[in-house]
Amino acid sequence: MNRPKVALMCGIDGDLVSLNKEYLEAIWENGGMGVILPYTDGDTQINEYVETFDGFLFCGGGDLDPKYYNEETHPRTSNISSARDEFEFKMFHAVYPTGKPILGICRGEQVINVFLGGTLHQHIENHSENRGRERGERSHSVSVDEKGLLFDLIGKNSIRTNTYHHQCVKRLADTLMCDAISEDGYIEAFHSLEHPFCFGVQWHPELYHRIDESANIFKAFVNACR
Repeated sequence: MNRPKVALMCGIDGDLVSLNKEYLEAIWENGGMGVILPYTDGDTQINEYVETFDGFLFCGGGDLDPKYYNEETHPRTSNISSARDEFEFKMFHAVYPTGKPILGICRGEQVINVFLGGTLHQHIENHSENRGRERGERSHSVSVDEKGLLFDLIGKNSIRTNTYHHQCVKRLADTLMCDAISEDGYIEAFHSLEHPFCFGVQWHPELYHRIDESANIFKAFVNACR
């Protein structure tokens, strides 16, 4: 199989990078090959990344520094990585104009929104689970807009999701359309109105991509990368 190559932006802790293996498995099982990108602040290396890879996945992780949306840091905002923020900022703005497919999950969704001009709620209650991340876990229902990309992918007007975040989209960037809203009124998914495939979800579909419609998100992303 001629698998498209998908670059993954992931966590950084000193000299270590980290990533939940389910991201890689979800990409592989839907026809792609995921590659974890080493961090860099060099424009030459970033441009080579953009040229080399067919698609780009911005993964979950710590909070984005609120300086990127012109706010002071909330007391509950935590786990900020300046190196990761700077790398992903450069990567996103290098990739986006090319039209190559972009998928954002959890933090990755927030990153897309902010880097396109939106803002975040720095802390919301009752969305961050305390127990372990289990594949079959569902915490709340999400209403899906029939006019959005998510509905096209899953064919349903609601889906139950997991929830492992304490931040989420506040003001949606002007070039994005809301695809889904949680029971308590927060944006859970969106797609770009101007980009061929720029899509974000707030939950973690990679945790149960084998057992429900979540596989369709990865299948569509990988197909767009071909």
